[in-house]
This record gives sequence, structure tokens and C-alpha cells, in this order.
Amino acid sequence: RYNTLRNSEGWIVLRHGNRNRVEGNIGLGSGIRYYDNDHVIVNNLVQNSHVIAGSGTIIDDTSGSTAHARPDRVLFAFNTIRGSGTLLEIGSGNTYGPDNCTWANNIFQGSGSGALVDVSKGSNLRWQGNIIWGGTGGDMPSSGYRSVNPGLITDSGGLYRLGSASSPAVDTAAGSYPQVTLDFDLFTRAGANDVGADEFTSGGTQRRPLTTADVGPNAP
Repeated sequence: RYNTLRNSEGWIVLRHGNRNRVEGNIGLGSGIRYYDNDHVIVNNLVQNSHVIAGSGTIIDDTSGSTAHARPDRVLFAFNTIRGSGTLLEIGSGNTYGPDNCTWANNIFQGSGSGALVDVSKGSNLRWQGNIIWGGTGGDMPSSGYRSVNPGLITDSGGLYRLGSASSPAVDTAAGSYPQVTLDFDLFTRAGANDVGADEFTSGGTQRRPLTTADVGPNAP
């Protein structure tokens, strides 16, 4: 949680294991890829990269193997993904696509007019309250998103945030997700929630991406 990935070819990858929580991370050119079951992936900001919900050569790992197991019952919600090309890739490659997974109240903003979501395979997939801009919803059903400009701006640290209280993302999150009570900046999400990682506020301290001076044994 709350890591910064920059100048790295590495991603945040849930390769093996269940019930992980991935929250509040900043990926500058680094994305998120996940397999296995019951993860909660929320309040992350991915810029200039994308997200992969993997596929499995097995459904569930019951023997301690090293094989990829398909994602089941994963919640991917309240994230902001800003990049180019496909921003969400689901179920490509292996035999078994994700099952019973949810993508809710995320912002996917591209830089052109192509499809931002590519679903190769999967079953019982649920979509709710997402925003698509700078491209089309691709394989996401139209009931799962709105095509509106969320009004993202870059802050002093180069991070994409909601630019004003008039953004169509403000107070328009759909559904009930008690797993998410804070936003990317650790501000409380109260009342009607905003779509994406950032709950708009006109005050308070905003997070910035970490630098090498902020981490390690000599960090303040």
C-alpha cells in the first residue's frame, strides 16, 4: 500500500496467493496485474501504463503448484487509470478467464479514440459506475460506464486529479462498497462518493509521488 513506482519496468503483480489488498499506490509508467482470488484493489493511480486481470491455466490452486490461477471475486474499484492504448486487459492468454469479478467507479482516461477495455474471456463479470474518456468502452457493457470528461488535471507533483467540484465524477459513484472508506489522499469518503482514486476537496494535504530522498534508512 501507498508505494510509488517510477522509472521501473516492474509492476505491482499479484502472482500467487489470495485476499490481498492493493491500495493507494502511484504507478508512473508501471501498472497492476493480478491472478487468484478475493483481492481488493482500490484507490490506485496508474499513469502511462495499464491494468491486466490475468487468466489461468488452472481455476484454483489446490496443490501448491506454481501455475497461474484465474482471478475470482476480485474487487477493482475507485482507481484512476490514465494512459494510451488499452487500459484494462482481461482474460487474455491462458485457458480460464476471471470469474465473479467487479470493476466499479474507476476512471479510465485514454489519449485517443480507440477501445480502452479489452475482454478476451471471463464469466459473471460485473461493471458499475465507471467513467470512460479519451476512447471507447470497448468490451465493457454500456450499462457499466458513462462517456463523460472527468476533468482531470495534473497537480504540482504531476499526478492526475479531479480539477473541480463540477466534475461529473464528483458525488456520482454507484453502488455500495464498504471496503472503501478513504481516498487516495487518505481523506474520508463520506456521503456520496466520487468516482476514481481522488475524492475532490478544496483543502487538506495532498499526497505526492515519493522520491529517493523519502525512502530508505536515511529518510526523514
